[in-house]
Amino acid sequence: MESTVREAGSGPFPARRSFALVPVSAVVVVAVAVMFAFAGRYGYFGDELYFVIAGTNPAWGYADQQPVVPLLAAAMEWLFPGSLIALRAPSILAFGLGAVVAALVAREVGGDRRAQAFTATAFVLAFASMYRNLNTIGLDILGWTLLTLLLLRWVRTHCAGESDDRLLLLSGVVVALSVQVKIHIAVFVVVVLLTLAVLGPRAIFRRPLLWVGALIAVVVTVPTVVWQFTHGWPQLAVASSSSTEMTSVGGRLFSFVGMLALLGLVFGLVLGGYGLWRLLRAEETRPYRFLGWSAVGVLVVFLAVGGKPYYVAGVFPALWAAGALGFQRRREALVGKNRRGRG
Repeated sequence: MESTVREAGSGPFPARRSFALVPVSAVVVVAVAVMFAFAGRYGYFGDELYFVIAGTNPAWGYADQQPVVPLLAAAMEWLFPGSLIALRAPSILAFGLGAVVAALVAREVGGDRRAQAFTATAFVLAFASMYRNLNTIGLDILGWTLLTLLLLRWVRTHCAGESDDRLLLLSGVVVALSVQVKIHIAVFVVVVLLTLAVLGPRAIFRRPLLWVGALIAVVVTVPTVVWQFTHGWPQLAVASSSSTEMTSVGGRLFSFVGMLALLGLVFGLVLGGYGLWRLLRAEETRPYRFLGWSAVGVLVVFLAVGGKPYYVAGVFPALWAAGALGFQRRREALVGKNRRGRG
């Protein structure tokens, strides 16, 4: 299987285009401005007040949360008492950064300026509801998207014979931080490593910096694991309750897909489905095939355990990027056909 990836790297390979600074910036600035314009309305939403209270009692873990978001909430409340805009600022800024990273993912797989802007637009349209207030979901999505970008860049440079293993070290740092937001990125990491072991490039497992990064992630996670152990694993009880809730809504598959749609991912599901097909079938995305199967694997895992639909949201930016690349190829083929017709 690894030879398949190497052959793809030695043959036709999607060239990385220049970054679409102006269109992507326009999308991000407008989206962030709109979010801030409405950030001060409607009072505390969801778990925001709980985060503020929990953050005033710092710990390595909580019954249903990791420590980063409560600490952020407490910090914003201390700096700007009673300000909803300040409280939600970290989430809104992560929203803008996530759109930029999604555009960079599109660039990494060969997307041109239009594809990058299209991917950024998909991100802001599909995920706006997840970033309108301070929560763990938005920061979790950002962590998954950053990790995806780093892995794609490493694979691209590896296939080109120019591996930059610092990307693997940085991946470990991203995982270490993301685990302190939401533990679910660990599922993504395990599934990605399994698909890389099967599909390649397996050379990634011979890179010392991969294991240094993994060690960093493990060391940073140990205090949280110890806290959970000493308190009787409360997050497992919460996860079990969540699974029961998802099953009782109307069956895991039905409720999973239905809630994804309700979360604003109707557009995202269509583009994401096309992107998944491209990752699994298109010749030019063969080096990134592992990412398509990782998306499938993550979906299967969370369906099996009765996870909530937004747990898989982090795989969508890569799917949108692949879908945008597919539309780009169709457009290029059509333009080429028209030119030949005129000739």
